[in-house]
Amino acid sequence: MEKYLIHTCRDRLWYVNEYLIPSMQEQGINNILVYEDKRQEGQLVSLMKSHELIGDADVWHLQDDIIISKNFRRMTETYNDGIVCGFCNSYSDGKPGYVNMSDMWYSMLCIRIPGNIFEQFMKWLDKSETRQEYRPYFLDNKHDDAFLKIFLDRFYSDTKVYNLAPNIVNHIDHLIGGSVLNKDRDKTTSELMATYWEEPELLADIETRLRK
Repeated sequence: MEKYLIHTCRDRLWYVNEYLIPSMQEQGINNILVYEDKRQEGQLVSLMKSHELIGDADVWHLQDDIIISKNFRRMTETYNDGIVCGFCNSYSDGKPGYVNMSDMWYSMLCIRIPGNIFEQFMKWLDKSETRQEYRPYFLDNKHDDAFLKIFLDRFYSDTKVYNLAPNIVNHIDHLIGGSVLNKDRDKTTSELMATYWEEPELLADIETRLRK
């Protein structure tokens, strides 16, 4: 049985509890953990602390500003080995399917990471050498996508990754208040939406439900 960890913050907990988790439960998913950044410590700090919830388990990591595909459970249970990217947008260049690490999508919105790799990733992030080398990123307290890509390119360059298409989540932060981390970003930009998405009716449905 696959495990799922939703990374959220105080401002988005309402959406997670009222919409995201129920949509997962409707597909029969119950093995759901939630890490809430209750102290507003920021993206990187909360990411590292979330490791305490999962230990060495293989987990699908989800962000709190997504909707899931109707096939979400089936696809996550089918593609249940190694690193699997369930989302990409215009900032990702790699093709779908099994690819070299260099063509891995930026997919922290929805990504399966084996527990041993995630644990090593957390230890690498916590090293003083890493903090010094990427000091501007740590000062921003974000860039989790970039950090994961840097880590994997450096230590797992020979590992294959699966880029999953159609994408199994889509990005809807523009419908729930816009980006929490990037306040100045255009809330309606299509560049951040899923590249391989075949269920436009789900976007229309969640938009209608959120307006009520």
